[in-house]
Amino acid sequence: MNWILDRFRPHLRIAQLWVFVLALCGLMLLSLEPLAGPYGRYFSLVHPELTNRWMPLAPLATWMGVFSIVLFIFVGGYYPWRKLCPLAWFSGLPGRLGLKSTRSLRESWLERHRLDLQLALLAAGLLVRIVFVNANTYLLATAIVGFFVAAFAVNARYGGRTWCHYFCPLAPVETVFAAPQAEPAVRRPPAKNPDNSMCNRCSGCVLPCTDIDATRGLAKTSQQPAAIRFYYSYPGLVAGFYAWYYLHRGNWEYYFSAAWTREPDVLARLGGPGLFFLPQLPLFAAAALVLVAFMLASYALFAAIERVASTGQSERATALRPRLIAVANCLSINTFFVFAGVPVTRHLPWLHYGIWLVVLVLTSRRLYHSLKSPRPGNTYTSRLRTRLISA
Repeated sequence: MNWILDRFRPHLRIAQLWVFVLALCGLMLLSLEPLAGPYGRYFSLVHPELTNRWMPLAPLATWMGVFSIVLFIFVGGYYPWRKLCPLAWFSGLPGRLGLKSTRSLRESWLERHRLDLQLALLAAGLLVRIVFVNANTYLLATAIVGFFVAAFAVNARYGGRTWCHYFCPLAPVETVFAAPQAEPAVRRPPAKNPDNSMCNRCSGCVLPCTDIDATRGLAKTSQQPAAIRFYYSYPGLVAGFYAWYYLHRGNWEYYFSAAWTREPDVLARLGGPGLFFLPQLPLFAAAALVLVAFMLASYALFAAIERVASTGQSERATALRPRLIAVANCLSINTFFVFAGVPVTRHLPWLHYGIWLVVLVLTSRRLYHSLKSPRPGNTYTSRLRTRLISA
């Protein structure tokens, strides 16, 4: 994948600009959808029984776009998406406009807990999506524009890729779905341009930097307490998000039929029933409770497995964690692809099951190599060292 991007590297900046402009224009058109009237004739693919009923296009189009991006990250790898991400490109505008800052978050409390912050921001974003954004195209447009404004403001203040490494709520998705599998080092000719997505001039905004060497960076941070909490909790966040739709209505049809895009007034729903078996609990509190409960349960499960398997010995626990992280990532990825995109692909079962089969094969391969050899090999550093020695 990277050699394809390297071939067209001179055109990447232009492509990123066009992607951003087209996405922004499309977002503006979708946000005006309620004023443009019903689109019933376009939705026989989504729900044939509701062809004469108005269904917002923006939520389904947006979340299918997110599904496609996550699939690209998983199949294409970490570096290609970092080179193409329009949000990362937009966050670099302050530097291109001369708004360079010397402030840094290095060796701060935030650097030690940046994964905690990003996981919390992702959970908060999913909560906002459940309660507000799913059924309101105006709020959806506002949220997406808010992401770009926040990315610009953060990098204008701190410089480098501070937004990507510290604040971006999508960074946990990249970390889990594009985590390099731990394969034994393979003998291969030294690369002319070793794969990475590093800045043209490194600002040292974070160390170790996954844009320079993702394998080494993720391996070094995986033993930090914040990283352990992140990896052990993430499967619960994914499972809790999709379980919410069942716990809210008591059936899966609510999610699969995309009925969540046709909810009535958003503010009126805040005090409405949250869980089908506990309607007294308000919707907002119920959604937050489900997400937090699933995250805590996931963390407790993996922490208990680590404690039992390592018999309380810190050395054994350190050696066991990469394998447990690989299992947690595998569960997260497969859970996501079981549910994601189904409201659109449910009437194209060959597409849904085809994607899921490919994902299952790739995650099984990644898990096999990680369990067999949890120490990452063939990193950017090792390839560069080989290249220098052979020169």
